[in-house]
Amino acid sequence: MPKRLDREIRIRREGITTHARHSIFPGRDRNAVDDPGSSQEAHRLWIPARSYASSGKEEFNHTARARDTRAGYSYIKMNARGCTARFNPHSPRTIMTKEIKSNPLLADWTGPFGVPPFDKLAPEQFRPAFDAAIAEHDLQIAAIADDPSPADFDNTIAALERSGRTLRRVSLVFFNLAGAHTNDALESIEREISPLLARHDAKIHLNDALFARVDAVYAKRGTLGLDAEQLRLVERYYLAFRRAGAGLAPDVKKRLATIGERLAALGTQFSQNVLADEKAFTLVLDEGDDLAGLPEWLIAEAAETAREHGFPGKYAITLGRSSVEPFLTLSQRRDLREKIWRAWTARGETGGTTDNRA
Repeated sequence: MPKRLDREIRIRREGITTHARHSIFPGRDRNAVDDPGSSQEAHRLWIPARSYASSGKEEFNHTARARDTRAGYSYIKMNARGCTARFNPHSPRTIMTKEIKSNPLLADWTGPFGVPPFDKLAPEQFRPAFDAAIAEHDLQIAAIADDPSPADFDNTIAALERSGRTLRRVSLVFFNLAGAHTNDALESIEREISPLLARHDAKIHLNDALFARVDAVYAKRGTLGLDAEQLRLVERYYLAFRRAGAGLAPDVKKRLATIGERLAALGTQFSQNVLADEKAFTLVLDEGDDLAGLPEWLIAEAAETAREHGFPGKYAITLGRSSVEPFLTLSQRRDLREKIWRAWTARGETGGTTDNRA
């Protein structure tokens, strides 16, 4: 095995000098530059070993383009005195750094119980936040998959469990808003991001190197001294990877990824069509018999809904569950109950651009 030559080097980036360890494996397929000098987890740039002198001598002087510039470098210049990296302003790491400074979705939430700062959120902040969070997760997954140490619970399963926290946080905020307080801008982002998230998920679960580590831990799970919770976590991760297509032939995995991405897009469009029909229908009621059987609280809510929809002095029932379900339960007007029930059951099947049968 070729001798490993280690030396401490400097990486100068955006005016900040950090230390890293450069490891040379002369004659091997690739070399690594690790940079732990940032707020994110350490990452690795892989550069073909043939770019360096393979004589085994410590002296070297070379400029090589990094094969993986996700960490923020467009090239690395190395010589016997050190290493200088040119920063790539379009890399995910740079995007994350910039976004943290201005995007409340990526900043620390310091409110009570860590509640998101909803009063500071705007639709245009979500797509950059998703892009930055996905890029960060990619780096974390790559670090786990490329870990040269033998796979064990902590460096594989627990590491997977710790990864992607920023993405989970952004996703939870977004999809809660999209499901409960949506608007046209959020729906547009949802159509963009749903297939993107499906693609990201498939890339993780169909990563051969990553699954090999998960499979290795699963195979020896009974000998690792795991408690019941850890053992369950190993089994769930293994099952999730297998169900997603890990271990299948490459062409099958590619087909599965394509189907998953398409289903994500169709599922989003389906739900948005149903919501569009739901928002388009309003049952307007008058005083008297139209309100028969309705309690005072529902009448008050119907009056407020009518004002919001431009029908002052009247009452309105919508297809929102908090409106339609009590009306169907309590109204004594069978004809009105039938009318709104038919509208409720026909969502997504009303013809036109929102018909899911098209």
